[in-house]
Amino acid sequence: MKPITPRTLDWIPQAPVNVTRTRRIDAPKDKVWAAIADHAGWAEWFGPITKVEPLEPPAGVGGHRRVHIGKVRIEEEFLAWDEGSRFAFCVTHMTIPAIRSLVEDVTLRADGDATIVSYTQAIEPRAAFLLAPVLRRGAAKQIDAGLAGLANHVGG
Repeated sequence: MKPITPRTLDWIPQAPVNVTRTRRIDAPKDKVWAAIADHAGWAEWFGPITKVEPLEPPAGVGGHRRVHIGKVRIEEEFLAWDEGSRFAFCVTHMTIPAIRSLVEDVTLRADGDATIVSYTQAIEPRAAFLLAPVLRRGAAKQIDAGLAGLANHVGG
């Protein structure tokens, strides 16, 4: 795997590609959080992910996991882990060289018996001027599909 430039949460607003999608899920916040915090479970609801392996330590700030998307492997380090409300990471290694940096930030907020989930991807492609428009559209579609899968997974 090739190392990529790690970033902090403060970098998100400056990323060349920055996409945030929000969805109201008709399930309680603790149920939605349980699905998000279950690393291996992501493969059940966030296609195209095929497998997620928790690494040591598996959770909390400084925790790590390995994500499989087909033959692509990605290693992530958690930047935020606020039990029940926030899950954020930066990518530290990838098997493909197209991305220079990537940070994802997921927040949950109770809305009565439902949950508002906000999911942000901040991306710096290696050829930003060429790839940014394509990545922006692709990230929006991917996040929308992932949030729809999450809603279906938790029954909301």
